[in-house]
Amino acid sequence: MQAAEAADEAHSEVLGWKINIGWLIEESPRVGRDRALREAAGASLLAVDRLHDFTEVCRELLDEDEKPGRPRRPGAGR
Repeated sequence: MQAAEAADEAHSEVLGWKINIGWLIEESPRVGRDRALREAAGASLLAVDRLHDFTEVCRELLDEDEKPGRPRRPGAGR
């Protein structure tokens, strides 16, 4: 469940980044290029943070599966 939640958060932030890039392209002439770039850069940083969090959660879950004496889950290690 932790991996699914982390993946959902990462997906949301990447989608937000995509929307901000579209906004940058469409609205930068109206609101100013600098503001549009700041908004897109902020969304990009959030997306990268969430992808990093997702990676860390998955690594922790994989490490738990490899602990000696721990029963393997069905499908683990494929």
